[in-house]
Amino acid sequence: MKKYLLIFILLCWVAGVLSLLWYPMVDVPRTVREITYYDKAAHLVFFGVMAYLFIVIGIAWDKFKFARIALFSFTAVTLINVLGEYAQAYIPGRTPSYLDFSAGLIGTLLAIPLAYMLNYAPRQKLLLHVCCAPCAVAVAEILQAGYKLELYFFNPNIHPEKEYRKRLAEVKNLAKKFGVKLRVGNYDYQNWLEAVKGHEADLEGGSRCELCFTHRLQSAAELASRRNFHFYGTTLAISPHKNSYLVNKIGSAIAESMGQKFLDKDFKENNGWQRSLVLSKKYGFYRQKYCGCEFSSRNT
Repeated sequence: MKKYLLIFILLCWVAGVLSLLWYPMVDVPRTVREITYYDKAAHLVFFGVMAYLFIVIGIAWDKFKFARIALFSFTAVTLINVLGEYAQAYIPGRTPSYLDFSAGLIGTLLAIPLAYMLNYAPRQKLLLHVCCAPCAVAVAEILQAGYKLELYFFNPNIHPEKEYRKRLAEVKNLAKKFGVKLRVGNYDYQNWLEAVKGHEADLEGGSRCELCFTHRLQSAAELASRRNFHFYGTTLAISPHKNSYLVNKIGSAIAESMGQKFLDKDFKENNGWQRSLVLSKKYGFYRQKYCGCEFSSRNT
């Protein structure tokens, strides 16, 4: 809702600026005319605010990196600036001015660092461990608005490797659609088997799963520490087949032992799982029929 309101404000602002630029004669009060370069200051503000709105809308959309948002905003506003000055050559009583254009250009450039400092830089970095695209899509949608989000695919429990590659491809597709960076951990199935050794016959949701969660979240916490993330979290807590309390308890314990912070959140709340079903269908993500490991597939 917020981004659509911003778009409406931007459209009104662009329309207002162009109306002022293209109106045949603007009667400016004498007290204003006495201010040195008042018209240049007006151009700086007009186009600075316009660029700021463009950038804030791009940040709110959360699908592109800031550099791309800034480049698009600068290009769009500069084109509007050029169009505004060019058209004045054909409007009675108006003349194009390189100084007016330059003032607008300066305002556009100043808006970029201002928008970054106020709307983008304060967001904390979050490394989100993802188990699969269907579980990750709703969580990414929830978190992207408040964090600088990066995804981490570390799931050596998935068997066979063909299934692992299929799920990884879907997560890569998700990262591309959301415009976020994806980190991929090593696929070492034998090491994972060692981590759950002795619990192969456990029922789904038992001790084997607890060891599996620990193995994967430990890797996520270590990466978060190495790369200076403020938080790390996991999409495991959104699945109705997973014990969210246990997942968050393990994640928090690992974080505490490493001096890290874990995002303790049950993403099933507020119909999170239902939202993941809707988004998975929208994007056409492959939905697997078992958790991932060969032992869970036997129980499916």
